[in-house]
Amino acid sequence: MAVPGKLPDGRQIVSRAQQECENYKRFYGNTIPTKVLSDRLANYCHAFSLYWHLRPLGSAALTASYDDNGPHIYLSETNGVSYRYYGIAVGKGRQGIKTE
Repeated sequence: MAVPGKLPDGRQIVSRAQQECENYKRFYGNTIPTKVLSDRLANYCHAFSLYWHLRPLGSAALTASYDDNGPHIYLSETNGVSYRYYGIAVGKGRQGIKTE
């Protein structure tokens, strides 16, 4: 998991991801699929932009995994969407990477 953006917000997202993984394993007895984790993190980040008394998170989350179907990379954005990519650049220098 990689978290570009504000470091304290990134720590909060990583902590939430750990809690989601633990809860999923305890409830279902299996590891959490990356798509499910990515969707849950996107929903968590989106909740901070819904209410006026919460500050929106200034960080996204890149989640990568490998399973029987091959490698997966998901980007969970702060607006509540989660997309799967084959390759992605995020952060300050992303525009330069995308144009090359």
